[in-house]
Amino acid sequence: MLQSLTISAFALVSAALQPVPAGPDDGPEAIAAQYFAPPSSTKVDRVVTTERLERAGPITLARSIGKVEEALTQCQALRLQMEALIGDNYGSYSVHPGWVDGYKDCLETRFDEIQQVKVAIDRRQQALLSGQNADSAVRAADAMARLSVYQLDVRKAVEAEVSEQKKFIAYYNTGNKPQAADAQ
Repeated sequence: MLQSLTISAFALVSAALQPVPAGPDDGPEAIAAQYFAPPSSTKVDRVVTTERLERAGPITLARSIGKVEEALTQCQALRLQMEALIGDNYGSYSVHPGWVDGYKDCLETRFDEIQQVKVAIDRRQQALLSGQNADSAVRAADAMARLSVYQLDVRKAVEAEVSEQKKFIAYYNTGNKPQAADAQ
């Protein structure tokens, strides 16, 4: 189970936080040892830059949203890997705090990036609506509205993962796994 979670969990997010893929002879102990050691860095790489969004068209904006969405799934994979290692030995006895800090930074970075995309979409919509050609402005505004919905979906996914982060941190600190909402 742990081996399947380890494969490329953090490949695009940050080379410093990227786990070493488990080989055929590596068992759960080898994977656990990796997370017991500190990562070389707790900062993640940005997948979207403000400079690139300045004059971005609908295709570039859609790709930017997709990059943030993909990077978010890698943050989630890291959390799942760490959750799998927490058991009777919780906290720094199971996962080095640097990995938890890297996970937090990953979520903060993704939230910041999806906000930057929203600002770029809003700027683009305003520029289109203030233009002279009404037909093309309507078509472009429609495309931007669809991008806005896509961006909102990814933002909600980021916010949901931030909610999961709070539960994970509590689990990390106490070793008590939170109960599912439907089990209460």
